[in-house]
Amino acid sequence: MSYKDPMNEPVFRNPLVRWVGLLATGIFCSFLIDVTFALIYPWHRIFSSWSSYLYPVAGVLLGGEAFRLVILKLNRKVRWEDGLWTRAIIEILLGFALSLMITSCIRWIWMLTFSGGTFVRFSDEVIIAFFGLLIVTGIVLWDLGIFLIRKWRFSQVQVERFRKENAESKFETLRAQVNPHFLFNSLNTLSSLIHEDPVKASQFIRELSDVYRYILDTREKDTVDLKDELLFMRSYMFLLQLRHQNRLFLEESIPDHYGSRQIVPAALQLLIENAIKHNVASASKPLTIRLFIDEHEYLVVTNNLQRKDENAISSGFGLPSIVSRYAFLTDKPVQVNEDESCFSVKIPLI
Repeated sequence: MSYKDPMNEPVFRNPLVRWVGLLATGIFCSFLIDVTFALIYPWHRIFSSWSSYLYPVAGVLLGGEAFRLVILKLNRKVRWEDGLWTRAIIEILLGFALSLMITSCIRWIWMLTFSGGTFVRFSDEVIIAFFGLLIVTGIVLWDLGIFLIRKWRFSQVQVERFRKENAESKFETLRAQVNPHFLFNSLNTLSSLIHEDPVKASQFIRELSDVYRYILDTREKDTVDLKDELLFMRSYMFLLQLRHQNRLFLEESIPDHYGSRQIVPAALQLLIENAIKHNVASASKPLTIRLFIDEHEYLVVTNNLQRKDENAISSGFGLPSIVSRYAFLTDKPVQVNEDESCFSVKIPLI
């Protein structure tokens, strides 16, 4: 998220508006200093000297303009996103040092001009410096508050976007899995099995029923148990392997104790479908899909790479949808790797 300093908003880019605000702040701070001196020193009278208001007002005007430039520079060098405490401390220290330098210069000029070179007490300088620190801290807190509000609004927009993408992903997954091609091919396979092998045909019907039951049962879920996803994947692979015969193989080596871990529904089906769609699967060049858990507890789906000369028309939905859905659920990214002989996708277990 990119952050623009609120002092650089259009209203604050207007010098007149900015100076009026700084002038009002300077007058108010001068009044507070005057009241503080009256409470500390019995002989001090409020509004006794207009010149005593002059240098705090001038200090706020010049300091405010200089501090604005410092903040704009910090937004390019030390952003709030890089660390709230680091940015806040640096901004307070720079602002306080800047305010001391400016007020000291103006104070020196004021003493030489209006006080005949008579220096004020050190305690007075401490009080003025304390008010300067309060002003700087207030500006920093205001700056931080604006950043946090914008970050919160940005996160809300991101959440809504992910929710929309997740909903669209679920719909597309359901639509992809019940598409006419898959159903047509399955019914063709079933038609031939009925006459050739009635027992296997009966099993085919059960597996096909399990596939669609799983799709309907999980269409509203964000995650499912890995063991349930694996059962669904095996049913899906049974249907595919009967159609592809000795052209498609599955090697699965996932320990049982990972069964309770969570995974996005139908993620394995989409990856298997993509592998078949974009790779040659023939008797001479069989396609082998492997599933295993790596040392970082990622579920790895890999296949030997043998690209088709002309890739099948793709909606571009499968893999991007998995990446999008996981971005909504976890900080661990989906990892996609490809070399000359292998294509693999690593899915984080939740």
